[in-house]
Amino acid sequence: MNIKNTGSAKKAGYDGDENRAFLGSFIKSFTRTEEFREVVHAALPEVFTLWAGKSRIKKKLAGTLGRFLAKGFAPRGESAGSPVLETCGDPEFIRQASTQMPEIFNAVIAGLNAFSRGLSEMPVDEHRRCLKSVIENADAGGIGELITNLFKSANLHRSDPDSLVETLRPKVRSLIAGIDFGELKEAVDGSADSVTALTEMINEEMWEYPAKMVCLLSLLPSLLNMAVRSAVKTTAPINRLAPDLLTDVVLSLVREIDGKSIGSLINELCEIIRKIHTGSSLIGDRGNHAFSAAVSQLGAATLGSVDILLLLKARGMLRDIGDLARISAAEILGQNPAIAADFFQGHFRSLVSWVRAWSLKADIFERVFTDEDIAREFARGMGELDAQEMAFTASSICGLFNQVRRLSPGTIKNFLSQFFSSLNESTVADAARWFTGDLVQSMEPIAPEIMPPIISGIAELIAPHGEMSAEMQEACEKLRNVFNRKEVSA
Repeated sequence: MNIKNTGSAKKAGYDGDENRAFLGSFIKSFTRTEEFREVVHAALPEVFTLWAGKSRIKKKLAGTLGRFLAKGFAPRGESAGSPVLETCGDPEFIRQASTQMPEIFNAVIAGLNAFSRGLSEMPVDEHRRCLKSVIENADAGGIGELITNLFKSANLHRSDPDSLVETLRPKVRSLIAGIDFGELKEAVDGSADSVTALTEMINEEMWEYPAKMVCLLSLLPSLLNMAVRSAVKTTAPINRLAPDLLTDVVLSLVREIDGKSIGSLINELCEIIRKIHTGSSLIGDRGNHAFSAAVSQLGAATLGSVDILLLLKARGMLRDIGDLARISAAEILGQNPAIAADFFQGHFRSLVSWVRAWSLKADIFERVFTDEDIAREFARGMGELDAQEMAFTASSICGLFNQVRRLSPGTIKNFLSQFFSSLNESTVADAARWFTGDLVQSMEPIAPEIMPPIISGIAELIAPHGEMSAEMQEACEKLRNVFNRKEVSA
């Protein structure tokens, strides 16, 4: 027991020696600074005058001693450096200071903990009175005045903003020159594993207490509810404004937006895109774009670490979730006929909007372009279409269907059979009759103009240049037999 106490005493003595050495070295270096000499030189006469008071003897002594001591502390003509900075850069001082910093931080933390603990243990009424006293005595008006003065100071430079900018330029240049961005990058790259390990450790320790983690996650809905309620309280006063006043305020805000700056930003972004596209073609291998190669490499690396089966299952589950959401929406529509009716009309409104958009485009093209311009632009647009690629795509799709038909003949046939056999014959027949009748009646005024070229075109397709193939002749013979059978039966 005595040995333990002796060790503690030795440790306390060692810590006390370190504290005294730390404070002594700092005070010693501070007393050697020019700033300290200036303060003492200016303060000594005042101190002696205050000490002398009304006594003539003390005044005599004070004058003599004051001049003598002030002369000894007179500032030196040449700057001898800063002993404080030299001391702060001394390795021994740094070592001693580093041992004291934790104690200072711990003392501050302990003081704050003691204050907050005492505050939390107070009775509710006393706790409320303390907080009320702190809030009431806080000079919020002074804070507002401080903010106003800062903004007012900033407004003083509106007439000549470049002067302050040029004043800051050397400092910014010195700051940038003093930062080694290579070291910064190495530090960030080197800390990636450490940050990941730190995150893993924090999560491991947090999940040692699942209830606390659940409580932490349960804050998210509360924060969302808080944000929504705050938004409601913020928008409610706005809705109390008159419509014309609210519109005027909104339009005033819109007018304050700098459209020229937005246009300049768009120009710069477009130039960046152009340079990336051009640079990708320049640095690519064998005429290929480097961008596509980089994206392919990234995609391959990403998919290489992805569980494909799990990804496909997740996609299917997302589709199921979408179906469930649509079912829920349908149930809501079923419970609200007004919303269902508006949703139904929305499809027609979309079609009307689409027609109006194309009508507006056609009107703009007609007003802006001449007939020659329209022909030129249309030819240019058609020239952008790759007819061979489109034909190759159509042929490839047909080839896929042919392969399916050859390897599994019943697949498409069964689908079509099930589809048409599931149709309601009478319903489809009625729809075909009235639609055909309405279509014929609607086209009767223009039929004499459009039907002759259509029939002539069909005839030309049946017998190009007046010649028919054997298969075409057989098909026409079947059609003729059908017509003849109808005439005989009639």
